Amino acid sequence: MDDSNCFMNCGDILIHYSLIDPKTRRFFDKYLSEDAELLSDGTALSPDCEIRITPAFIEENRWLVNADEQDLSFREFQSLMLATGNELLYHHRALFHGAALLWKGRAWILTAPSGTGKTTQLRHWKRLLKREAKVINGDKPLLVCREDGTVWVYSSPWRGKERYGIPGLRAPLGGILLLKQGEENHIRRIDPGEAVLPLFTEFVSFPEDTGQIQCQAQILEQVLGTIPVWELTNLGDEKSAQITLETLQHFLEAETEDRIDLSSANFPVEGVKDCSRSRTGDREPKKGMLCPGIILIEIHGVYFLAADKEARKTCPYIREVNEIGAFIWKLLERGSEIPEIILQLRQEYDVPEDCDLEAEVETFIRTLKENHYMINESERYEV
Repeated sequence: MDDSNCFMNCGDILIHYSLIDPKTRRFFDKYLSEDAELLSDGTALSPDCEIRITPAFIEENRWLVNADEQDLSFREFQSLMLATGNELLYHHRALFHGAALLWKGRAWILTAPSGTGKTTQLRHWKRLLKREAKVINGDKPLLVCREDGTVWVYSSPWRGKERYGIPGLRAPLGGILLLKQGEENHIRRIDPGEAVLPLFTEFVSFPEDTGQIQCQAQILEQVLGTIPVWELTNLGDEKSAQITLETLQHFLEAETEDRIDLSSANFPVEGVKDCSRSRTGDREPKKGMLCPGIILIEIHGVYFLAADKEARKTCPYIREVNEIGAFIWKLLERGSEIPEIILQLRQEYDVPEDCDLEAEVETFIRTLKENHYMINESERYEV
């Protein structure tokens, strides 16, 4: 096989990469698979997916790296991370921004926006646990949602500048810790709804269409339906890691006494398979002058609008709305005008006649326009 082609086992699916720079292959060396049957011309008979990016794609995503100081192979490697993150969504898998450690037979993910102290916490864990723990991946682990409802964590080639992680290591996900800086060390378990927006933004993806956004939402729904999440406010010291480990130890002990049976749980795996059958997503202009490429998502009672790659040129990536805002958005998708929206709101929510709904609806619509979720006829673009 020439160096411009390689096959990677990524969460038990086979990806065929066609590389621009043969030197890019070296970044995948410990993750390459020799399981693919090859034709005489070197192409794969049956990869699960094929990824090929262009120089234009690398240039468009140069924000991933300091492009002026990195060669083409590294820029291609980083750009492939984004392309892979998008593609994996169709296979009920996702690259996730966080540090993953194996401890007590489970994978634990520390996640936070860059610069919040994720790597510092990882180092504290390594010092405290020594040989009790192993780093699965220090920066971009892979989440794999299985059809039995479990969620597993795999190592990926994108391990961060420290290169923490062990290729091939995997484990069932035990929990996720959301890190935030504070003036004291404090840890608390949070409800799934509270974790929705912070976790949704930590997926390593840049959805090309609303189909990928739906897949991402379904993955997060399965994760939050089975996996506990804690918020760790910390000073960045070793004490914060000690408090965290004690909390997780108590959780594991309690779980042993009151184990949850997941065998009959209803997980949205089939919905994700439906996504994989149609990869075009929604790029058509909607009724009511709604911007194409926007989708309303609901996860554990949290509603938000999410924008695909094209729509994000003018719209926020995500914006939370309440239940009534979600109701109005659905009516706008159907092309309803303000009088019809007001009538439907009164019927659905039993709103008193003396309540000025028209002003409320107009304010909501004005907010949509200000954030470019609604567009003027002249602003429509080719799709």
